[in-house]
Parts: sequence; structure tokens; C-alpha cells
Amino acid sequence: MEWEPRDECLYYVLNKILRTENRQKLKPWYSYLRLILNALQKLPPQKLTVWRGVPLDLNQQYEIGKRYVWWAFSSCTRSLAVLESEQFLGKHGPRTLFNIECQNGKTIRSHSYIDVEDEILLLPAAQFEVISKLKPSSDLNIIHLRQVDPPFPLIELPLTTMTVRLKSHFNKDEEQLPNSYQNDKLEQLIYTQGHDMDLKRQELIDNDIPIVIQRAIIDKKCSYLNLRSNKITEEGAQCLAKVLQSHTSLSMLQIAENKVGDGGVHLIAQALYKNTHLNFLDLTNNNIKHKGAQSLAEALRANSTLESLYIGANQIGDSGAQCFSAALKHNTTLKTLSLDITGVTDNGTIYLAEMLTTNTNLTNLYLDNNNLTNSGRLGIFVGKRRKRRYLPPQCLPDHPECISPDELTNINKIAGQSESSPILIETTIPSPTTATSSNKCSDFYLACRNNKIEEVQALLETMDTNDIDRVEPNGMTALHAACFHGHLEIVKLLLMVGADRAIQSKYGNLPFGEARTDEIKELFYLIPNSNRLQSNKGTIEWEIIDDDDIVDDATQIRHLLKSTFDSTSELTSM
Repeated sequence: MEWEPRDECLYYVLNKILRTENRQKLKPWYSYLRLILNALQKLPPQKLTVWRGVPLDLNQQYEIGKRYVWWAFSSCTRSLAVLESEQFLGKHGPRTLFNIECQNGKTIRSHSYIDVEDEILLLPAAQFEVISKLKPSSDLNIIHLRQVDPPFPLIELPLTTMTVRLKSHFNKDEEQLPNSYQNDKLEQLIYTQGHDMDLKRQELIDNDIPIVIQRAIIDKKCSYLNLRSNKITEEGAQCLAKVLQSHTSLSMLQIAENKVGDGGVHLIAQALYKNTHLNFLDLTNNNIKHKGAQSLAEALRANSTLESLYIGANQIGDSGAQCFSAALKHNTTLKTLSLDITGVTDNGTIYLAEMLTTNTNLTNLYLDNNNLTNSGRLGIFVGKRRKRRYLPPQCLPDHPECISPDELTNINKIAGQSESSPILIETTIPSPTTATSSNKCSDFYLACRNNKIEEVQALLETMDTNDIDRVEPNGMTALHAACFHGHLEIVKLLLMVGADRAIQSKYGNLPFGEARTDEIKELFYLIPNSNRLQSNKGTIEWEIIDDDDIVDDATQIRHLLKSTFDSTSELTSM
């Protein structure tokens, strides 16, 4: 029904509010929407081709192959003659004619005030894919649309009632209402980014996740998705879990510092059984406890793709450590496991130590800030007669980066002999490339250490990779120093020019292990390592000996040497 002025008509006002996607403005309409949707549900769905006209040139707003959501009720017709009327589209001026293959249109001719229009009504939140476009004249555009099912329902119409459930971060007992949620700011942010999608600290809620999935994962096929520090709960995790089961482009997912809880982690873990592309997952600080850890651990038994799992700042305790230890006796692909600040005690390390006797693939185990004895050091026994110490890289009193350059002394061995050194090695095999006998650090190293980026850029013009990767008299490289001091731009520059990220410092730490901020750590994942399959450290050949004692000792030496020179067996804490 229509009356004058037109902008005060019921359908005009309702559709205008639906398009704003403002929850507060919809509240006065809840009862009416429930009533109208309940009535429309009683009409059989019609699968047919309909037409809709708009007296505007919308050609540039619709791209072939893209999908679009119409949030309002959409009035269509099966008769082109109706649209040619001057009352609707007319025959002159800029016009856009939509040819729509609908799946569940509602024929309301018998219930319409004007029954000659042969009106078909499309429900709110219908999604369409652009099949083709035609421009038969300079002022007429014809756009062919096909209705498609979204990856996740934008509205749900239960069989028992006609209420539409909005997946919401609000209380469960809140009144149900139609889902017309949209976040223009989020869509614009996604539009401006490429395959690496950074959406951290955007105040995203569960309602935003379907938009992220559609625009970032499905439309843009992003490979890296950062959702860190938002407000995602179990409902948002459920949406992500569904897409993880089928989507093939996403390889890195960060959901750290949200509130997915054990329930959300369980859903994500179930997706890992089927997922064959995700290799990095960060669930740090998500209110995860024993049940969530157990779900993830069980998934690791079956998953053969995931290489890095971060679950720090979740109170999984010793029982969680036990679950992961049991799973990693069977998993052969996980290389990095972060259990920082998880409430693990010496009892939990017993399970981890037992696992390490058989698992040779786990190269990074982070256990910083846990309830461990020996002044924060963790003693893990590997085998019957082997022991390595794991120390936080930035807490040692004689860490080279904790003293001034003037106090640096010449250290010719990567494995130093101080009492607090985590790895003690006596060997005749030469150390990696070090500085000369001079006790002075290079100008390049000092520039990186002191965050003088212009000087670093100038020096790089005359340097080769050997100069960049030089191990200074203090047992550190320029990349180690920049990571330790938190110089983000210099770390990024060094990684871009190919600085070796596999060189260990005096304390057996890689540059990644020295990083002080999460932003710097992210650079190691975002910037490809072109030399990751190469080694300039040479090779070590080994001879099998039948005597058990000799074999055991040889195995110990091999483990430690390869840890230092080949960077293939690093276990450290941050």
C-alpha cells in the first residue's frame, strides 16, 4: 500500500531502516517483522525469473562474478510491461534492469493492493551473484543476477516459528530479530587489503565474522587472516570452523586475544581433522582450559598440515601439557608449539620430556613465564643421559644486548662457557662465521642496534649477504640486535634483503626468539624466507657404530652440534 508523501509509506520507511543495518532503529519494528515474516513463510517459495528496475545507472556498482547482499525487501515482477510504465522505470533516462533467477520468491499478487502488477517479493538478506551484464543502449543497463546460498545463513527461519535469529554477541535470552547487520567500515577495510588481511583491534564481534568470511576469505581468497584482539566468541569461532573445513586458500589464522573459549576451540579443532591447508594457528589468550587443549591435541593426531600452534596465556596446566605430549608422539608435522604462561609446572615438563625422546620434528617449544623451578629455567631430559636447559632469551645477566657496545668482548665460540649458558659444547668443529680478532662490533651492527635506519640503508648498498649475516664478537648478528631492541622497521628491512634468520646467538636463540614484540614476530611469517631450504653452514656426516654407549654419546653430540650449526633442532623459550 502506498500513499503521499511517499517517503512516509510503511514499506518505504521499513526498507530504509533495514538498509541502515542499525540494530537500535529496528527495535520498534520487531513485532511487525515477526508478523510479516511469519505470514510470508506460509506462501510457497517460487523458483523463477523475475525483473526489478531502478531509475539509476548502477552498472559500475556490480562486477561480474562478485556476490552482493540485498538487505531490504525487494519488490519484483514477472512482467516487463509493468516496468516500462512511467510510474516505475519508464523508457527514457538512466535505468538499470535486473534480470533475477530467484530461488524462493514469494508470489503476493493475491495479497497485493495492486494485483495487476504480478508482484514477486524477495525476502531480506538475499544474496546474488552477477552472471553477466548488457548495455543495449547508452542509458539502459541489464544485469543478470542469480540467487545463491551464502556460506552462512544471513537470516534463519525456523520451521516452528517465523522469527529470524540474528547470530549475536548479546545475551542468549535477548529478543530475536531479523538479521540486517552490516559493517561498512569493515567492508571498506577489507577492500583496501590484499591476500594478507590484517583486521586486528577492530572491535569485531561475532556478527562481523560472516562478512569477513565472504569478503576476505571467499571473495579475496586471503592466505593470511589476523583477527587478533577483537571480541570474537564461540559463535564467531563456529563460523570460522565451517569455512576451515572447505576453504583452500587460508594458510595462516590469528585469533589471539579473543574469547572463543573451550567451546569455540573444540569447533576449530574439529575443522582441523579435514583441513589440509592451514599451517599456522594462533589461539593465544582465549580463555582456553583443559577441555580446549584436549580437543586441539586430539586433532593434532589426525592433522598433517599444521606446523605452528600458539596457545599461550591460556590456563591449560599440566593436564594440557600431558594431552599435547601424548598427541605429539604421533604427529610428525608440528614444528612450533607455544605454551607460554599456561600454568605448566615441573610435573608437566615430565610429559614433554618423554615426548621429546621420540619426536624429532618439534623444533621450537616455548615455555616462558610458567611455574618452573631453578630461577625460571626449565630442565628437560632428552633420553636417559642428556639434558638441555631452556632459558628466557632476554633475562640472562650477561646477555650481549644488555650491555653497552663499549663493554662487548670478543667471543669466538657461539656456545659460550658462562655458567648460565643453556648449551655447553666442546668441539673441534669450527664455529659459524664470526668477527675477526678485533673486539669492535661493525658499524652496520651498531646502526641496527641503535635504530639508525638511514645509516643501515646506506651501508646495505655496499654489503653482501656475508656482511649482513656476520656474527659479531658478542655472538650476535645485526638481525638478533634489531629484534631484541624492538626496531620494527630495521627488522623488516633486514628480512627483505635476505638476512639469515637461522643463525643462532651465543645462547642458542634464533632472531625470532629474541623478538620483543608480536609485531616483529609477525614479520617472520609475513616475509618469505628465500633461503629457508638452503644452508651455508656446511654438512656433517655421521658413522653408525654398533656399540650402544658410543652410539648414545654420538647421538648426544650430533643433537647438540646440529642444534648450533644447522639450526635444525632448536628448543628455546621466549
